[in-house]
Order: sequence, then C-alpha cells, then structure tokens
Amino acid sequence: MLIGVQGLHSPWVMDDLNILSCVSFQTTLFKYEDFCWLRDQWLPRFQLEKISFEIEEISESFRRYLKGNTEWYKRASLEAKKIRSYNANLVYPGHCDYPKLFLQLACPPLALVYLGHPIWNQLSGLAVVGSRSPSDLSLAWMEEHLARFLARNEVFLLSGAARGIDQRAHAIALRVGRPTVAIIPSGFEKIYPPEFKQWVYEIIRGNGAVLSEYSIDQLMYKNLFCQRNRLIAGMTEKVFIVEAARKSGTIMTANYALEQDRDVAVLPSHPGVGRCLGGIDLLSQGAKLIVEEADLTVWMRS
Repeated sequence: MLIGVQGLHSPWVMDDLNILSCVSFQTTLFKYEDFCWLRDQWLPRFQLEKISFEIEEISESFRRYLKGNTEWYKRASLEAKKIRSYNANLVYPGHCDYPKLFLQLACPPLALVYLGHPIWNQLSGLAVVGSRSPSDLSLAWMEEHLARFLARNEVFLLSGAARGIDQRAHAIALRVGRPTVAIIPSGFEKIYPPEFKQWVYEIIRGNGAVLSEYSIDQLMYKNLFCQRNRLIAGMTEKVFIVEAARKSGTIMTANYALEQDRDVAVLPSHPGVGRCLGGIDLLSQGAKLIVEEADLTVWMRS
C-alpha cells in the first residue's frame, strides 16, 4: 500500500459532497448522461474562481437525483472508502485545495485525488515535459541548468511521471530540495508507469504531491494520457519542452498549453533529430528559446 499524508486543512468527512466527488471521476463509475448532469449542475457555480460554497446549494438536487441511482451511490461510497484507506485527499471545484488554474480549463476535473501536499495554489510552478528517450546532451543540460534554476528559485516542478525527461525532472527537483508534483494517467492502486510507485514516498517527503483525476483502481489506457496532458498544461502558467517529436504526447501538452494561453518555452535541439522536430516547430511559432539557466529565470519572471 502507498504511504499517504492526512489532509492538511480539514479532516475527512463522509458527507454528500465527498460522495458526489467520488461519482465524478472520469471513469466507468457513471454513464455519460450522468457526467453531463453533474457538469451542468455543478461547474457553472465555480467559473469565477469561487473557491468556497455551502453544501446546501447542491445537496437537495443531488439527493433527488440519487433516489433514482442507488447503485451509483453504493459504488461511489465504496470509492470514497478506498480513497480513505490510502489516506489520500479528495478535492473538487470549490474546495480550498482544488488547483485554481484548473477552473480556466474548458473541461476541468470534477474530482481529484492526491497524496501529499497541495502546493499548487501556494507557489508558482514550472511544467517540464519531453521525450521518453532523450539524448544524453539534453539530460546533461537539465542536470546543470534546470538544477541550478530550481535551487535558486522558490517554485514547484510539475511533470507527468513518464520515463525519460519527466522522471529526470522529478529527480532533479527532489535532489535540490524543491517540491515536485506528478500527475499520473491512472489510479493510485495501478500507478503508471509501475516503477513510479517507488517515487511516491520521496515526493511526499519533499513537500510535493502525486495527483490523479481517476478512480483509485483505474488502469492506464492510452486515451488517458491525452486527458492527463491537459492537466499538466493547465496547472501552471509556464510549460517547458525538452525534446518533442511532431507526433507525441509532449506536443499534445504544448498545444493544450497554447490553447489555454500558457507560456511555452523550448530547449533547442538539432533539426536532424526526429524526436526534436516538434520543439523546433514550436520555436518557429513563437515559443520562448531557452539556452541556459538565466533564460529560464527571466522567462519565469515575465
């Protein structure tokens, strides 16, 4: 079992709102029409970055709806118990620890579960994503310049736990003592990639967090990477690309970032290397060119 941290701001309460959150995961817990009902009843209340509300605002309509969906409620109650067994934290639009920038997304998560510390509303963040098979030159650049930037600036590092650039970025943040946040494309019981389960304790101990928008036992599926990437692009104002092929999840993340008016920067690479052509395309479209640590510092402060 994973090691979690008890909620920092409020104790677990098994109330209607927790149950509503548990049936709001983007998984098979509900039918599409159920999701639409939740979206239309709930999300319009939080589009102006309102981060607190009274449960009575939604509880009456929710209880009426549940009368015709008792099986749905039972499954959601079981999900809530699983979350509690992991000592995890569940947040939703309106909760003080829900990532504020997610409210700007076209389709923000109706529920999130995390292990660790909700630092995303406290510090500026830098998202770093890239190739799963990076060059030694890019890794060496990260070990020197990204490490120096993180050591000198009070930010958190965000990435997606993938092999290659993502895991190296997480590792550098841990080494220099900066918190790091990993958004995974699966549930906590089935963490993907599997070896990342060994990272969870160190990330939490470093004041970071591991976050998912899925049910605890959700398996990884290819289409979940797409959903996860929109969250990486949406949690911070700055997205840094280190090696990206033209058809890749990294470019998908960059495109989501551009759609959401986030700032995108790229570490340049040789145009003869196929896994780097997507980054070169981004530079030609106006992405910020990053050559050294000083460039990162200026860009992050802009």
